[in-house]
Amino acid sequence: MLDGAFPTSIESNSFDDFKETLENFGGRWLYIGNDRVITDPFASQPCVYREQTGELASSVNLLSNVADQDDELVSLIAAADNDFFYPFGLTNRRGVRRLLANQELLLPSFSTRRWNKLPTFTGTLQEAAREISSVAALTTEPFHKKFGIVIPLTAGFDSRMLLACLRTYVGEAVLLTNVSHTRTSEIDVDLARAVAKRLNLPHTLHPKQESDAAIAAWDEQTGRPTGGGVRKGNMLEPPFGDRSYLSGFGGEHAKAYYVRPDDSGKRGLSLSDSLTLLRVPRHPLIEAVAEQWLAELPSADLALQKEYLYIEQKTGSWGAPQVLMPQRSAPRMFSFNHRRIIGAMLSASIEDRRAVNVHREVIRQSWPELLNWPFNDFVGWKAKREFVTKNIRYYTKRFRA
Repeated sequence: MLDGAFPTSIESNSFDDFKETLENFGGRWLYIGNDRVITDPFASQPCVYREQTGELASSVNLLSNVADQDDELVSLIAAADNDFFYPFGLTNRRGVRRLLANQELLLPSFSTRRWNKLPTFTGTLQEAAREISSVAALTTEPFHKKFGIVIPLTAGFDSRMLLACLRTYVGEAVLLTNVSHTRTSEIDVDLARAVAKRLNLPHTLHPKQESDAAIAAWDEQTGRPTGGGVRKGNMLEPPFGDRSYLSGFGGEHAKAYYVRPDDSGKRGLSLSDSLTLLRVPRHPLIEAVAEQWLAELPSADLALQKEYLYIEQKTGSWGAPQVLMPQRSAPRMFSFNHRRIIGAMLSASIEDRRAVNVHREVIRQSWPELLNWPFNDFVGWKAKREFVTKNIRYYTKRFRA
């Protein structure tokens, strides 16, 4: 799936001639050439491979002969974190690896190497915000034209920024808020109703209906590459046809989750810190592939190494498999999945990113009215109720102390 600004086929006898064009593809894609395989910037079209049989597929259970499960690794990973994933290209099957973002799988040897560095962008925060907004809209355009789109409307920063970027398409899109019995969902519904009513937006509330059986089926058919709620997204069966379901996924790259202001200029991300940030356990196999990944990083700067860690491991190995086994025929897609967007997000200062100023600037430029509501909090009388409740808890705790 391309971003609409580039042709879908290019004649070239050399990959080097094609590389620059490939770097400008957005949306969701997998490049399969005569001598290599490359994922999109988020690795959002999952690709696993097995050197022994010379196969590749989107999930481990699609390989011709399902490899033996590594029970020790599976138990260790699952016990470490409910929201688990397999890092550094590992899977739950022996001899099967996942192709990471910024890597290429060389054919016919089925060896891997890094093919690209993280993108760069030079400009002010305002210029970066314009780049994010314009490229996100461009990336989404072909999905909007071919399938129609579903845009999530929640109380979070990422979905609000996505909504601002896609303002042009809102009139023909479906704005969706999932409803469950969690506090987060209650806040999402409260905020979404207020925004939709004030701005006269088409809006749909849809109850989450994933069952234990559906989750078990997803785990079985995909090989359970990840755990937790992230794998439930494709179980949604909305009543508005086979529109492409979008997501604010990837917006967190503008928040610098792993990076701290004092990281810049420091050298070396340690093995221990890598595993701690990813919340994965120590294990000889994990440590071996982690050491190899660290050794191949194209930069020794600590801040930049943490950016690579988040994008290639958390985004590509934890987040990307959520697109597998969808309930709709239209593909799920991440509008922020473009190298130009990643470069613009990473260009902002660590301070601005951690203060979520990138999101605010994108919204201010594209749809400033969306800043009239709080983020991740109630509005109206529920906000007042929340304020009173918090104060009662605070003073009760102080009194008892």
